[in-house]
Amino acid sequence: MKSAPLAVALIVALALGGCVTRRVEAPPSKAILEARAAAKAARAGATDRCNAYTFSTAAPVYVGFAYNTAEFDPVSREEVTRAGQWLACRPTVLASVTATHDAQGTPDAQRRLADTRAAAVRQVLVAAGVPASRIVAAPPAGAQVLTLAARGRGW
Repeated sequence: MKSAPLAVALIVALALGGCVTRRVEAPPSKAILEARAAAKAARAGATDRCNAYTFSTAAPVYVGFAYNTAEFDPVSREEVTRAGQWLACRPTVLASVTATHDAQGTPDAQRRLADTRAAAVRQVLVAAGVPASRIVAAPPAGAQVLTLAARGRGW
């Protein structure tokens, strides 16, 4: 009879011994570690890119052009690119592009110049990652909008 408690204790010890045995896992492969590191860097890069610039939907971004042309002034192309990157990270914000002309030429030529300037701004926004469907001339009421105002020097 003395062996019964000893047998029970042995069975319990063996049963519990299996529960506390450490499970050995193989370490992740080099490819898995590299993939994890790349994913982490991509997430960090996206966060940095999205927070690198600050724009306000309450104030327009002024885009300068050389007099009587649709050529960006030296700073404006970079500013439009930054605005496009900012917009690409904010899918609920629309881009509204307005354009003016210089006071030279016929009304038809002035309209064409304004349209060409607006198209140049749209092209840079799309290249920066903004879907063309989010670039509008007249935004719907109540929409969150970043306005880009393309204008010449007006000599």
